[in-house]
Amino acid sequence: MLIFIVTNIEIFFIYMPNKSRLFLKPFSSPLKYYSFLGFLVFLFCVGCNKDIPSFESLGNLEVKIISSDGIPEQNAVVKTEPSTVNLTTDITGKVLFNNIPVGKYKVIVNLSPSSESFDPNVIYEVEGVEIIKDGMESILFTLIESSKPLEEASLDIDFLLSRTYNVLKEDAFYNSEGYSLYWGDIGADLSFINPKSTMQDFLKLDSYDISPSNQIIDKVWSAHYQAIWSINLALDAIKQSDYSSPSNRDENELQAEFRFLRALLYFNLVKLYGNPVLVTSSVFELDAKFLQDKQGVLNLIEDDLKFSENYLTKSKISETASVYAAQALLGKFYLYLGGFPNFQNDKYLLAINQFEKITGQFFLEENYSDVFSTENESMNSEIIFTIPFESGDNETGGNSGVRWGPLGYALSDMLLLDDSFVEGFFSNLEELEEPIEFPLDITDSRFQNNIASFKVIAENTENDTNRNNWRPTKFITDYSISPKINNSSENFPLLRYADVLLMLAEAENALNGPTQKAYEALNEVMSRSISNGRQLPDNLGQRDFLLEVLQQRRLELCFEGQYKDDLIRNELLETTILDFNNRNQSAQKQFDSHEYIWPIPSSEVNSNPDIIQNPGY
Repeated sequence: MLIFIVTNIEIFFIYMPNKSRLFLKPFSSPLKYYSFLGFLVFLFCVGCNKDIPSFESLGNLEVKIISSDGIPEQNAVVKTEPSTVNLTTDITGKVLFNNIPVGKYKVIVNLSPSSESFDPNVIYEVEGVEIIKDGMESILFTLIESSKPLEEASLDIDFLLSRTYNVLKEDAFYNSEGYSLYWGDIGADLSFINPKSTMQDFLKLDSYDISPSNQIIDKVWSAHYQAIWSINLALDAIKQSDYSSPSNRDENELQAEFRFLRALLYFNLVKLYGNPVLVTSSVFELDAKFLQDKQGVLNLIEDDLKFSENYLTKSKISETASVYAAQALLGKFYLYLGGFPNFQNDKYLLAINQFEKITGQFFLEENYSDVFSTENESMNSEIIFTIPFESGDNETGGNSGVRWGPLGYALSDMLLLDDSFVEGFFSNLEELEEPIEFPLDITDSRFQNNIASFKVIAENTENDTNRNNWRPTKFITDYSISPKINNSSENFPLLRYADVLLMLAEAENALNGPTQKAYEALNEVMSRSISNGRQLPDNLGQRDFLLEVLQQRRLELCFEGQYKDDLIRNELLETTILDFNNRNQSAQKQFDSHEYIWPIPSSEVNSNPDIIQNPGY
């Protein structure tokens, strides 16, 4: 153990249980290093009082780390709590946090395993750092000497489970500027990053200027493996009966909940990176190899979800995993296996069987708007599994309206709408001829919830006759409340019944063509929102019916992170991008066929000799 000194600031230490100790090779791979050190921070930060910073003004923070003999510590990871960004020290041992919200922070330092001072059981923390407006706070860490061996500690499994759920709210996962946006809703013909945006990594992902060194690609990889490591830690502890559960949770039920979350994360990884590394334990030996194993990952996802289905409860509380969430996710997984690039046609029947288990257990809300109403969260009949956000809590608040939203409301204007997406809500395109006249005659009620045909002026909305100024507005429910970072309370629905019905229609059509079962599932979703009673022609062919299903998924589930997956598994992404490019000369996408998945991050490839980069990268 190391002790460190920081001038005029109180010191905190974190301890790692002996029986959960992790042994690592000396390199800085996010998978092998951050998955251990990064997650220890929230594993043991119980009961630490934190002042939530104000986000109304900005300041700067400089951190310098040196060893006891005055040598700068390079490649140490420095982060803050509440979270801002993670930075790595340069050759001078410094990092600089520019323009972060003023307030009180905890500063956390993880040394590089190549450092002579490195101890895998130590996390350095400083609490009480005050960031002032337009000012600079400087901190000097000095690492000095070894100390006492670790003491025995008990793993609080309930706390770890709660923290694992909270991780899903971060921007590498299901925050409004996270996974659901930069994987699911850009890069196609639904929405696209504003070419004027300063968010270069987002722009590059949207335009398919994709590099293994892209910071988002790296962050998503490392964050998923951090969370998976913590889940493996919990499962190892449960297997060894080496944990405490203050709530006396049933052991199989605990396993099932963690395994559901692990399956969800690995499902993300296999869709994003194609051939991820399989890690099923929290304890790594010195000579351990970390190998890519797509089939092993697929087998693990299926096994985890089958176990979860057997042992989770039939709870209708959507904020935690239930048997219904496991059934829905397993059905979605089978649907993925049925399409590109897997083409396991036998999986469509398995998907249908899973979706039919949920029929009669959940129901569509009468009004589309009620699905997303914050007042309806506890009584919602449609949401199967959701990511809950709470305003006023910096750890669990959302970011609706921060990066994107109506003009005059959102803090930045990052996300624009594709014309073809907007037109999909209109049965009469003459409504969109400029100058646009209000009120609009719209027969699809989903338009009002998803698209702001207005701008916000002094907390009031004003119709905008220029459709180029229309913006996405989903999850924003009150324009009188100015958006703040980590402060919105709108939940993010990860699995809901409308999604299940549309997947049922897609799977049934893929297996048997547009049968009555497929029509009934699709029409049930359409009839809720389309007021003119539009029904599909009863003589559609298999491909035309599929295109109707995908169009309804586009309109129904927009900004919920689903759309690009829909296009990929049906081999429609490339043609969709070509159509988009024909309409949008100023926002061209340079798509190559291998870019339906991301590259393995260069940080992982460079530090793990067993990694094989995805073809084309």
